[in-house]
Amino acid sequence: MTLRDCVILASGKSGAYVRFICKKGRFQNATNVVIIPFYKDMIMLSRQYSHTDRKWVWQTPRGFGEYGLNAEQNALKELNEEVGFVAKEFIRVFESDDDNAIFMARMDNQHELLPSTDEGEISQIRWISLSNLKPLILSGEVTDSFVVRLFVYLSEYGFPG
Repeated sequence: MTLRDCVILASGKSGAYVRFICKKGRFQNATNVVIIPFYKDMIMLSRQYSHTDRKWVWQTPRGFGEYGLNAEQNALKELNEEVGFVAKEFIRVFESDDDNAIFMARMDNQHELLPSTDEGEISQIRWISLSNLKPLILSGEVTDSFVVRLFVYLSEYGFPG
């Protein structure tokens, strides 16, 4: 299903946000994806405007499942569309009941964000260690549930080898 939501953009202007809702098995297993780029022991957070909260938030690249693409293909597409990166490897760390697949994306360096003029896109990125992420979560600066879940996972199991 394709939805076009009316939203208020970060600039205060009205606009539209297109999203897709895909349920497993109905659209060739299209799956929504969350991608956590990492390099050594650092993860990348992105600053993006949240239409739901009407404010800028720290999260990671993500996207809706697209017809004809499997989860890894969607992850590859979204990472490139949102921040212009290509990962060396995708490691699937979670799949939940709500059609979200969470991937860690191994990077070959700490890539920089290319400037974008698209409104509502990512405005900034930062590479951060787990020890520096913890106080941001505890202070409420980082509230994204996928980032918090990943923090717990990495604290328990460490980064992929």
